[in-house]
Parts: sequence; structure tokens; C-alpha cells
Amino acid sequence: MFANKKNFKKINEIVHPTVIKSLMEHIKTLKQRVIVIESALVFDTSFHKYLDYSIMVYSNKKNRLQRIMMRDGANRKEIEKIMKFQLDEKIKIEKSDFVIVNNKSLEELTKEVEFFSKVLNALK
Repeated sequence: MFANKKNFKKINEIVHPTVIKSLMEHIKTLKQRVIVIESALVFDTSFHKYLDYSIMVYSNKKNRLQRIMMRDGANRKEIEKIMKFQLDEKIKIEKSDFVIVNNKSLEELTKEVEFFSKVLNALK
């Protein structure tokens, strides 16, 4: 899949419309006022058009690489190869309605998310 950008794009063009359609159908069945969806490719696809707000959880490249290596057991070269196919972080930040910076501990991120949850509930 990550052999070249053409293959990556072709696979995404096949997979993402189906995933988005299925997700949108599922969302229609939910009763919650606020629904959070995790998607690393929200701006790489057309999915952001269906969202009221887009929230980016940003972490610097060093932290992202470390966390992915720990989580997936992948090596740095493999991860960087995948990252180069994704939209640049600066563009994602510009397109996002809100950004949560995640360069500290899990406890700090939890505090940020809890605060942001209150903000989202106030907006709806």
C-alpha cells in the first residue's frame, strides 16, 4: 500500500467513500449530542465536510514517532514512509477548528480533553 503515492491514493479512493458512508449511517442511529470520531486522514478525504467541528490533537514529530514505535513495534523508517503520504501537519492545523497540543503526559492530555469536552458541550 505504501510502495508509492499512486497506490496509496488509489486504495484510499476505494476504501474511504465506503467507510465514510458506513460511519454516517451509524451516526444517524446515535442519540448523543456530541459525537467524537478519530480519523488521521480527515482532511486527506472529504470526511471533514460532514463534521460540525474538526479538532486536531497535535504532537510534534519526535513524540509521534516514539509513540507509534512503542504502540506498533514499527521501525522509524516504516513510520516515516507512511507519514510522507499524509497531509502535512501545518495544513491540518490550519484546516482544524480547534487544536489540542499533546506533547506532555497522558494525564495532561486527559485534562485538556476534559476541558475541551466542556467547551464542545457549551457550543451545541
